[in-house]
Amino acid sequence: MLSCDESIILGMLWIAMDWRFLQVPRWNIPAFQIVTPGSRIPEWFNNQSVGDSLIVELPPCTTSIWIAFCAVFEEGAPVDHSNPRQYLSTNFQIVCRPGEGARVRSNRITKGHLVSPHLWVSCVYHYVVDKKCSQMKISFHSFSDAYPNRIYYSGIKKCGFRLVHKQNVEELNQIMMMNHSINIITKATSPHNSHTSADASGNSHQKSICCKSYALSK
Repeated sequence: MLSCDESIILGMLWIAMDWRFLQVPRWNIPAFQIVTPGSRIPEWFNNQSVGDSLIVELPPCTTSIWIAFCAVFEEGAPVDHSNPRQYLSTNFQIVCRPGEGARVRSNRITKGHLVSPHLWVSCVYHYVVDKKCSQMKISFHSFSDAYPNRIYYSGIKKCGFRLVHKQNVEELNQIMMMNHSINIITKATSPHNSHTSADASGNSHQKSICCKSYALSK
């Protein structure tokens, strides 16, 4: 069964990708990214690696792909910059770059000092791939734009990636609905579902509704 955090993340990702597969005009598609406390990458991302990069095998004759990707990051130390000024660590960007081509996403995340790992999730559609490519390396970097030099940080701990096809979006919907059914059964059979623990049950029920709402609404 999915955890509450995984349920929310995958539910939001399903909604974001379903917009795209419905072929809504590009200018009507909202930007999508999630940044949330956590260090666990959902198993749905079937390519995962410790560190800041991974290599993905591409199906034959791939020319245009939809991708979903994520990275676990934490407060990192500057690389090859032993004594940076304090303001350099107030914000940074994470970049997903397939191969040697153009980056597919660059998002500035304003932050203070992180006290725990965070998970960043995003997706990109219709990324054009060179016909000769049979695999591509996905790399993630955290850095601070500081004139005149860019300062890189060592904060990327894990990363995940998935090539997305229309059937994958449908499968993700099935996963969310199955998790919704399991939550209902669990609540119905829970010993806490009694009059003597009404307050605890009520709080748990509200949390369950929070988890399920992303899977059931669009």
